[in-house]
Amino acid sequence: MKTTRQAFTIVELLVVISLIILLIALLLPGLGLAREQGRRLVCASNARQTATAVLEYSNDYNGRLPTAHVNNMGQRLPWLWDMPEHTVAELAERGIMREQMYCPSNTHQNDDGLWNWNWYKVLGYYWLWEMTGNQPPLTIRSANGKLRNGYIVFASTQGATELELITDANISQNGNFAQVFGGWPTPHRSPHLDPGNLPAGGNVIYLDGHGGWRQFSEMEMQSPGPQQWF
Repeated sequence: MKTTRQAFTIVELLVVISLIILLIALLLPGLGLAREQGRRLVCASNARQTATAVLEYSNDYNGRLPTAHVNNMGQRLPWLWDMPEHTVAELAERGIMREQMYCPSNTHQNDDGLWNWNWYKVLGYYWLWEMTGNQPPLTIRSANGKLRNGYIVFASTQGATELELITDANISQNGNFAQVFGGWPTPHRSPHLDPGNLPAGGNVIYLDGHGGWRQFSEMEMQSPGPQQWF
């Protein structure tokens, strides 16, 4: 007896396609979140390893942390993520590679033009050692809620468990965290942005080498023009 095979009707085929699209729509946000969680872990590792190299540097220079001075006139750098080439070279000698100085959630910042900017490099984290940036003095709220003024000069500074040394570079301009204009033709942006282009938070490494994630709701604007948050 001859049997006939029934093909899918157009309606059935459309139903199957709709179900596939629905499943993809349900899975994609979870996959995106998982990828971002992975980037946060790499980001924390980058900052922690760099902090270790900075503390090794201080051991070789009588406990003193790097400074942002770039010449014998005491000229300083414009923004908190800038670093003199000689300091980058010192950290490279202690095992820090270029990729570790940029957050993996903001890969467009790792650009040859920023890496070779001038006599300094534009990087991807805030460096809070002595006189970083041509900015007003900082008033930083530490983990315990207390305020401190200025930047860290010596690794032996009291209260190392509460003093931020390296943080993610959350930055804004007129309330915009996705487009911040400076001297580079392409606008800068904050890392770890949510779908609404607002920062979810950032990694913070303290002077004693420990670190953790700080929600953006717990951050404060620390320096104006542009606004720099941690």
